[in-house]
Amino acid sequence: MKRYLKSIALAAACGLAMPLCLCAQEQGDVTATKAAKVYVPEQGDFAIGFDVTPVLRYVGNFFNGNTSNNAMDNGLQGSPAMGNVFQGPVASIMAKYMITDQLGLRANIGLLNRNTHSQVYVPNDVYSQLPHDPDVAGDARLIDHRTQKVSGGSINIGPEWRVGKRRVQGVFGVDAMVAFQNTKTSYAWGNALTDVNQHPTSSWQDAWQGNYRTLEHYNDGHNVYAGLLGHVGIEFFVAPKISLGAEVNVNAYWQFGNQEYRKSEGFNTATGLVETRTDLVSPAGLKEFYFGTENLGGCLYMMFYF
Repeated sequence: MKRYLKSIALAAACGLAMPLCLCAQEQGDVTATKAAKVYVPEQGDFAIGFDVTPVLRYVGNFFNGNTSNNAMDNGLQGSPAMGNVFQGPVASIMAKYMITDQLGLRANIGLLNRNTHSQVYVPNDVYSQLPHDPDVAGDARLIDHRTQKVSGGSINIGPEWRVGKRRVQGVFGVDAMVAFQNTKTSYAWGNALTDVNQHPTSSWQDAWQGNYRTLEHYNDGHNVYAGLLGHVGIEFFVAPKISLGAEVNVNAYWQFGNQEYRKSEGFNTATGLVETRTDLVSPAGLKEFYFGTENLGGCLYMMFYF
């Protein structure tokens, strides 16, 4: 009888111990899973990313009802690379491939297509010179129009090194850069230029060159930019394989300019007629060199590694 009681007690003890063993095993598996999470990129990982500055600008506009927040432009984002001669894309796509855990290949591609139309009221020269009805206010003003078109793109590609194995890593590298851009500015004037009114009132006075008023200012083809871009920054991994990055750039590049023309209108005193002419402003073959940390304020981006 005692033997049976001992057997029953042993079986009961084992029955109670098994759930505890299973629970401990599950906790061990969870701990191992947590320990297996890898935040930083590894060899063979591919990544895509994008500049988050336009997103932050949109969020700021959304919450304050503004449409022209520029704090990112004047502060955190800094001046764009080549900002004085090349209008970089508002947003670009970045891709990376990790050759080793510390060495990667980075490429950045951006396209540019901007069309800006401005309108400004100007006094109606004819209205001010002739008898008129004072109640007809619409005749007192005309509208000047200016359209600016910019198209082009850029591509950067080069090696990237990173230091550190924790969630904050230092990143630095150098890219070969090639970009192209075409610009055109067109004017439509409210006050006509005539033999009677040889210098009509115009809103953009910088469009006048002597006695000739600009109708179009354009490039015959694309200006090309080529050089090197060095970058230094950090990446903070907010989640496994998802990071927020910030960097500053130093640029050394050449500009190869194309022919630049100006179409204008003016009164020819020799013929007594209003004429339109096209002048060559800058010949082909222009070469200029630029160097500097033009986006010293830095730029922000988000990366996703797979």
